[in-house]
Amino acid sequence: MRLLVLLILAIGSPVRAQLLIHDQVDCKTERTTLLKSIKPMVQPNATLESKEDKDPSTVEFFFVKDLPIEQSHVSEDGQVIYISSAATDDGVGAKLFAAAIDRLLELKIGKVCPPTQISESGT
Repeated sequence: MRLLVLLILAIGSPVRAQLLIHDQVDCKTERTTLLKSIKPMVQPNATLESKEDKDPSTVEFFFVKDLPIEQSHVSEDGQVIYISSAATDDGVGAKLFAAAIDRLLELKIGKVCPPTQISESGT
């Protein structure tokens, strides 16, 4: 932390310091390592009140019957994806999974990596 403060003072700009840190982090390697370390779990009949497993090595897909598709979302800690059971488009799940991985990565190393870009088709 002390080094970070010194870097910010030395270059005079938090934005420039953030760019410097970004250059030192291999985002692709960090993301790949994270993906290899987690296990996706599916809860097909979940509700918004369903309890997550609290296992940091899992990302749970909670398929919620009465959840509108546009209200599908990722939990604050990135561990749970709440997805509408009506979401038959693979793109919805792919975008939410990418958002969960981005959130987990941000919690692990900070906001230094750009978000994963998922096309409209979900690939």
